[in-house]
Amino acid sequence: MTDINLETGEVTETDLTVFPTDTFINISSQPVTDEQASILMADANPDDLAILPTGEIYLPQAKYRQCLNRAFKPGGWAMRPLSRPYVKDDLAMQEWALYVNGQFMAYAVGGAEYRESNQRMNWSDVLETVKSNALMRLCKDLGIVLECWDKRFTENFRAKFCIKVWVEGKNKPQW
Repeated sequence: MTDINLETGEVTETDLTVFPTDTFINISSQPVTDEQASILMADANPDDLAILPTGEIYLPQAKYRQCLNRAFKPGGWAMRPLSRPYVKDDLAMQEWALYVNGQFMAYAVGGAEYRESNQRMNWSDVLETVKSNALMRLCKDLGIVLECWDKRFTENFRAKFCIKVWVEGKNKPQW
């Protein structure tokens, strides 16, 4: 793997990071309250969901943050990087943990691709996307909008709320 020095932008070789020894302290020692669980596991609001041109249904990252803030209040939850960002070619990845009230709740790897052709993108945008991607994956462990990974739900959502179109120059339909 490779590593980006965030101060200089230099890319160097590195090994995968070993988790800090305190990462899993208090793991599963205290479940969330019933009220918090009902917020986290509430049915997805169709007005909050979005769709990619390829058909994947998703919840925008800001909505994950709003859900966590409703359940645990701002400052009651946090994401902790467990590794430095690492890069292979145009793919950046980073390991993250989610903590609630100081207790480890979930682990995930976030990833994002740098696209040199995108004039509005730089490596700081990619690293922010890596963090948002990790947040979405961390929140799956808390039950937030699990419907998005349910094939029947996504098929029904597309049938009810989305339109499939053929775009000139594409070899497959877009949503």
